[in-house]
Amino acid sequence: MSKLLKINVLCIVISMLINIFPDIVGAEDYLWGNMNSSEMFNVDDYITSAEEIDNDNENDYVEPYKQFLIKYIDNNGEKLGIEKTYINPYFDMIQLSSEIDTEQYIKNLKENNENIAYIQQDYKLILSTSDTETETVPETNIEETNPFGLKTIYPKELFPTNQSQETNIADSVIDTNNVIVAVIDSGIDIEHDALKDNIFVNSAEIANNSDSDNNGYIDDISGWDFVNNTSLSYGHNQIVEYSHGTHVAGIIAGNSDEIQGVHSKAQILPLKAFESGSGYTSDIIRAINYAEEMGAKIVNCSFGSNDDNEALKETIEYSNMLFICAAGNQSINIDETPFYPASFDLDNIISVGAINADNSLAYFSNYGKTVDVAVNGMSVKSSVPENEYGNSSGTSSATAYISGVISNNVDGISDSSCIDVAKSFIDSISDIMEVEETDIKIKILPTIQESNEIDDINTQIMSQATYAGYPNSQGHLTQIAAGGYHSAVVIDDNVYLFGSIDAISGRYNWRDEDVIAPGLKMFGVDKNGIPASFSVKKVSTRGDHNLILLSDGTVRSVGANQYGQLGIGKINGQTTSGNESTWQVLGLTNIVDIAAGHQFSMALDSSGRVYAWGNNKNGQIGNGSTYTFFTTPQLVSSISDINKISAGYYHALAQSANGTVYGWGNSGNGALGKIEETKCYSPIQIDIGDVEKIFAGMDSSFFIKDDGTVYACGNNSYGQLGNGTLNSRTSIEVVDITNVDDISTGFSTLFLQKDGTVYGCGLNAYGELGIGNTNANVRSITKIFSECAAISAGGHHSLFLGKDGYIYAAGRNQRKQCGFYDISKNYLKPTEIQAFDEDLTIYDYISQSKTIEIASGNLYTFAVMIDAMSDIQNKIFTVSYDASKLSLDDACMQTWKKDISIGNVDDTDITLISKTDSQIQFKVNQWHPKAGTVNLIGFKSLTDGTTTIKVIVE
Repeated sequence: MSKLLKINVLCIVISMLINIFPDIVGAEDYLWGNMNSSEMFNVDDYITSAEEIDNDNENDYVEPYKQFLIKYIDNNGEKLGIEKTYINPYFDMIQLSSEIDTEQYIKNLKENNENIAYIQQDYKLILSTSDTETETVPETNIEETNPFGLKTIYPKELFPTNQSQETNIADSVIDTNNVIVAVIDSGIDIEHDALKDNIFVNSAEIANNSDSDNNGYIDDISGWDFVNNTSLSYGHNQIVEYSHGTHVAGIIAGNSDEIQGVHSKAQILPLKAFESGSGYTSDIIRAINYAEEMGAKIVNCSFGSNDDNEALKETIEYSNMLFICAAGNQSINIDETPFYPASFDLDNIISVGAINADNSLAYFSNYGKTVDVAVNGMSVKSSVPENEYGNSSGTSSATAYISGVISNNVDGISDSSCIDVAKSFIDSISDIMEVEETDIKIKILPTIQESNEIDDINTQIMSQATYAGYPNSQGHLTQIAAGGYHSAVVIDDNVYLFGSIDAISGRYNWRDEDVIAPGLKMFGVDKNGIPASFSVKKVSTRGDHNLILLSDGTVRSVGANQYGQLGIGKINGQTTSGNESTWQVLGLTNIVDIAAGHQFSMALDSSGRVYAWGNNKNGQIGNGSTYTFFTTPQLVSSISDINKISAGYYHALAQSANGTVYGWGNSGNGALGKIEETKCYSPIQIDIGDVEKIFAGMDSSFFIKDDGTVYACGNNSYGQLGNGTLNSRTSIEVVDITNVDDISTGFSTLFLQKDGTVYGCGLNAYGELGIGNTNANVRSITKIFSECAAISAGGHHSLFLGKDGYIYAAGRNQRKQCGFYDISKNYLKPTEIQAFDEDLTIYDYISQSKTIEIASGNLYTFAVMIDAMSDIQNKIFTVSYDASKLSLDDACMQTWKKDISIGNVDDTDITLISKTDSQIQFKVNQWHPKAGTVNLIGFKSLTDGTTTIKVIVE
């Protein structure tokens, strides 16, 4: 086919696997030369009107207080005379304002009280379907009660004055012979049909707003909420919050036509110590104390952190209960980087990892010799709130399974021998899994609970797909998505991102440089691989973050996280040095559609419920709250039976099955039509009917009606409404274009007609409309492209998927968002991204010649595609080229040490065997943990035309 423009980087890809068709390139483009010339990201560098975009791209939130635990030497000795929270006879908790010198304050406390053994931070731990181990941000406003920020959370003592710590009230409250499993988690829907018959009941307590059993807790019939200091109950608005705990409980003891728990006779004691994905050590300790008093034998701990938490360790150590603990989801060796409580060296802890259906280590699971056992944790089906069922993955699920198995083994066994029986059971397991590229061996337990996807969910997800897929030499291209300064492409159920590293890694320390096409394979860039059942069904991006919808109805995220838009229970932050590349959004199951807005996110589930999270300064979350941001998904209020969603810059749209259109968020420019409010914190109905599709943009909204006509309202500062002016509209008016099938809108707008013709209008300062010029504001709708299958308008660039199966880009490329190497160039016409047009044919012999087009002065890459670096270890590469057309610019691999000036390589990772003017020969010495495309040789072109490169691998 005719190439519209020569590209700057070309990867020659050779597979080292014989007779197995490879995955699409997961290129890790560690390129050489001029990499520091990329200009810094600034989302507002083209804006002339400051009010158009919020210039504050960072959240200035600071937690108003810090919590600390005080450990006393003598429980009857002197206690602190300041305001504090009672945890148990040995521990108090204090809160200190972030504005004071906490280090000096704590030092003074210890100097003035000899009964203090130590003072430690009240560490936060996270639930183990999340993939981050850092503190979350509170989702409610904090009320300071004195200049030091001290505040009493739980004033009533755990043990009344007439009852000692050693008194066990279990005999008076338990009327069952079945083992009690305490689930310390985010809460449980105790009325769920699959769980209600197995929820622990405190028969000594009467629901009369008093403490009938005199244990310090009012109306604790079925567990306790330690976060909010109240009896446990479930409400509709807690559907996301209670999802994790309900899922865990179902794996242990669920019983219904949909699921069968591991031990259907176990009694579940629900103890809520987590909110928004994290929980304080103080609340966890109180939950442990309560569980022991209620007679629990087993505590399910599907949580952890990397903090060496002495207070938690002591509490577990001196308990008679058995603790089943998740090993964590960072894909790291916890022998080297401990994950607590799983890594505590205690006899009453069993540490649990996760495996795939094929009994290999799950891609996310931590591992190490300290892991006692691993079991399936991939896409496990279990109960979720409101009598529904969904899939979730993580060591949380694996831990719950082991809790069920152990509870079945110790049922009827005395407390004193419970731990010994459990340990003997683990010792008896004979199946062993070897962790690849290590000497670590972990016992594994085959699971009777199948890892299954939900067929009807998968069907609904597929029905949401915009395109059926167009064949390409690399596979089926099913989606394109242009972000602010990066791009996303879905090929054969895998997602690849390229462009700004800020939007790809989110500054999580595993990449430093912007990425050219084909980009990074963002679901499963790891050494353990990805099961086939985990396929990508949709990617959504706007601004600098991404959402990825998987076939099991869960959602992953990656990118910037200033306002919690990743949905992982925190803002910003760093992870440890594991191999994970994306994070699981907390509490979401059965999701059929996703939409990434500017610093906020949306999801739609199979029951027609809408969730939102992230920036809420303009009401984008739609839950009625004016709180500025949310780090976990929130249920959008007052709407139901929704089948379409769209996220704009500062507003959101949704459409119900009966055609009603709703909107919320910023309405100051008329994005929600003619209304008086400038911010809508809850959904309002938009006055338009017969709508087939909805599109939220840069404070503007578009609607395609059943007959293919288009209507629009809102901001028109760049001509994005296409009405020939720059005047914004508060009324919803018809747009002068017909037969439209799809729209993508931001600062500019693209229209795709049903015959494949593309038109556009709006901002064109960098050629993003692809009309051959840089006229800043195109006010009227202009023809761009023909024979197109899909469109996506980004910040300053656009993507087009042709019916020929090729991807084209137009606009700005200063962060490589168009996929090309030359960051100084704007692409004024849709230009093919040739990195998505490479021949991946497998050869039985490892020898290949490739003829390429070159342009003088451009750089080209020779690369190999591998499943693991071990595939090319000890291989000898001979690369021949025409020295009159190409010069050897560099020999490089991700971590190879090199002297760019002469192209030589130190004998650290490869051995340079020989080098002439037309040939280089080298051997790869050692493996590296990343799979995908590995760049080996860089060339610089000396002329225009074509040339042939020949590669032999021995």
